[in-house]
Amino acid sequence: MPHQLIFLCPVCKAEDSIINSRCSQCGQIFTITPETVSFSNQSFSLPEIGTRLREEIRPEQAADVLSAKKNDLPENLAAGAFRISGKAVLRQGKEKFFFRGFAGLFTRRIEKPREIAHGVLVLSPENIIFYSPGKTLRFRWSDLRCVTTNSHFFEFTIRHHPFYQIHFLQESPLKYEILFQKILQKQYQKVGQKIVEFQPALRLTVPRLPGAFLPVSSGKTVRQFIGLRLLARLLRSLLKTFFQFMLRVKVKNEDYFPRNFPFVLLANHQSFFDPFLILTFLYCRIAFLTKSTSFCNPFERFILKIGMGIPTTRYKTDPQVIAIIRRFLAGNISVGIFPEGERSWDGEMKHFKYSVIKLLVALRAPVVPVILQGAFSFFPRWDSSLHRTTVELRVTPPFCLVPNLFSLEELKNFVEDQFRS
Repeated sequence: MPHQLIFLCPVCKAEDSIINSRCSQCGQIFTITPETVSFSNQSFSLPEIGTRLREEIRPEQAADVLSAKKNDLPENLAAGAFRISGKAVLRQGKEKFFFRGFAGLFTRRIEKPREIAHGVLVLSPENIIFYSPGKTLRFRWSDLRCVTTNSHFFEFTIRHHPFYQIHFLQESPLKYEILFQKILQKQYQKVGQKIVEFQPALRLTVPRLPGAFLPVSSGKTVRQFIGLRLLARLLRSLLKTFFQFMLRVKVKNEDYFPRNFPFVLLANHQSFFDPFLILTFLYCRIAFLTKSTSFCNPFERFILKIGMGIPTTRYKTDPQVIAIIRRFLAGNISVGIFPEGERSWDGEMKHFKYSVIKLLVALRAPVVPVILQGAFSFFPRWDSSLHRTTVELRVTPPFCLVPNLFSLEELKNFVEDQFRS
C-alpha cells in the first residue's frame, strides 16, 4: 500500500509511489519516522514535508499517466478530464440506525456508509464524476458543501444528499482532500470569493458570534448505572495497563482541573488514542464528542457508550449535539472537544473550527486546554503500527471566552495561542 502521508515522491514527483519506504518509480530509499523523513543525506520534519507536498501537488495529472487512464473511459467522459483516479469504492451514508447514549441521556440517528459503486473518480473543469460500468454519478463543483478526510477515506457532501465517502485502493485520501481544496479555491477566486473553511462546511465568510447564549442551568447529577460504572472502571484499568506497557506518560498541572463544577476540555488531536489517554490518566468523567461514523462498528459502539461518547455529524451544524452537551454539563459531567475536527496527518496542529469557538462562547462554561505532546509519535494517522515513546499531557489554566469585546476570528486566534505557546 502506498504511503498515506507522502503521496508524492519528493525526488521524482511520482504520485503514490512510495511503498515500504522506497519509490517504485525512481528507486529512492526513504527513512520515515513519526518525526522525520530522510533521503539523499537530507532530512525534513513531517510538517515540513507535508507543506512541501501540498505546494507541489497539481490538480492536472501527469500527461502520460492521464493518457493511459483515458483509454479505459468512455470517450465522452475522457474528453474533458484532467485527472482520473485508480480503482476506488464509492460509499454513501444511506443506512441509518439509532444509538442510545450513556445512561439513556440521548438517542441519535446515525448515517452509516454503504457501498454503492466500484469504479474510478474523474475530475473535469465543471464536474466530479464517479464512473463504474453501468453506473455514473455526476456532481457539479459548485454543489460541494464539505471536503475532508475521515479515517482513511476521502469524504465530501453535496447539497441535499447523504454524505459520500471514497475508499481509494492505491491512493492517499489526503491527496484528494488537498486537490479538491486547491480546485475549489481557484474556482471561487475567479468570482472574487475566498474559502475560509472546508469542514464542517464550506464557508466563504467568517461566521458571526452567536446572538443568544445557552447558559447551562443547574441540574441533578446524572445517575450512573452500576453496570456501566463497573465496565468503565474495568476498561480504564485495562487501558492503563496497556499504556504503561507501551508508553512513558507524564502528567503536568492536573490541579488546574475544576473539581466542583463541569467544564469543556479542549485538546489537540494527534492520534486515535487521544481521548483514551485523557480519560485514563487525567479525568474519568468526560464525555467526548466523537464522529458519528465511529459508532457504525458494534464493538466500537459498545466501547464508546461506556466511555460516554457523543456522536457528532462532521459535515453540518448539529443543534441536537448542542442540546446533548448542555444536558451533560447540567448533569455535572464535563465535555471534551477536539477543536481541529480531525486527527493531524503530520503532527502539526491544524486551525480550530469556527463552530467550536461559537459553541464555547454560547455555552459560557469554563474552558480547560489539555496539550498532548508525543501522542502522534505513538500512533501516527498514516501508520499501522504503534511506537514506544513518551507522551506528555499538560493541563493549562482554565479560562472563559468573553463575548462582545472581540470578534470570532480574534477569539479563535486566542484559543489557538493557548496551545501554540
